[in-house]
Amino acid sequence: MYYYSMQPAQELDIHRLFDSYKETNNICLCIITAGIDNAYHSSYVRTLLSTQLLLLEKNIKHAIMCTDFKNNKYTTMNEAFSFAIHRPEYTHVLYIDSNVEWEPIDILKLIVADKRVCGVVCPEPSYNWGRITKNSDKLTQYMENPKENEHNISSILTNHKVNYGNASIEVVVSKNLMQVNMISTNLLLVSVDVLNRMADLDQVLRYDTPYCDFPTYTFFISAIIDNKIISEEETFFRNIKETNYTIWADVTIKNRMFVNHCFHSDFITYLISDTTKI
Repeated sequence: MYYYSMQPAQELDIHRLFDSYKETNNICLCIITAGIDNAYHSSYVRTLLSTQLLLLEKNIKHAIMCTDFKNNKYTTMNEAFSFAIHRPEYTHVLYIDSNVEWEPIDILKLIVADKRVCGVVCPEPSYNWGRITKNSDKLTQYMENPKENEHNISSILTNHKVNYGNASIEVVVSKNLMQVNMISTNLLLVSVDVLNRMADLDQVLRYDTPYCDFPTYTFFISAIIDNKIISEEETFFRNIKETNYTIWADVTIKNRMFVNHCFHSDFITYLISDTTKI
């Protein structure tokens, strides 16, 4: 596997790039947050408030839409995404799941990437036992000084929720971005234009609900394809590709997921450590 980066992360001045981008692009975010029984982790709320302050500082028009996963996660996401495409002021949907933690500047990174679909590589809420077994000697060595080797340890332990094709192909990273087949929806920026194109697909159904004054689309729905059950998120990304849009991930964005344990994602370190040529 090969890893190429045309421009290292530290050389990107995100604030300068964003200010330049905003001069020629209209941005209005529909920020969709998702809690269970309207409950949010305290660190999530702090980061969300800090993000809002940064957006206000940058004069980015936005609205925060709080949703509740009391019934079904993907039914709620369908309704929230459908709400956004029926409001002409919105240019993008920014979906942030309730168990993820990020840095406010990460949102600017997703915007200046200038991609119709751009997200981050989130950790799976499980350990990568195959990688742990394969690198047991390295892990033992790193654990002798865990503070200095925190990122190396994390890159071995973590399962990353991303599909970027056959593992034998080249992994090309340019300006911190990597084209992927599928990533997590936990922190995802999607252009409203993409959602409108998806709504026109035959397999994306439209239905009405008594508590919504707009039609709802099945952006997220499980399906059976080639005698295999396809998850709601995989169906979502398959339909994006059917509209001839590509899916991108900023591999430099580090994030954490809270389940019963805090799982860290530092995908750029994982890529570098898992390559044979830099």
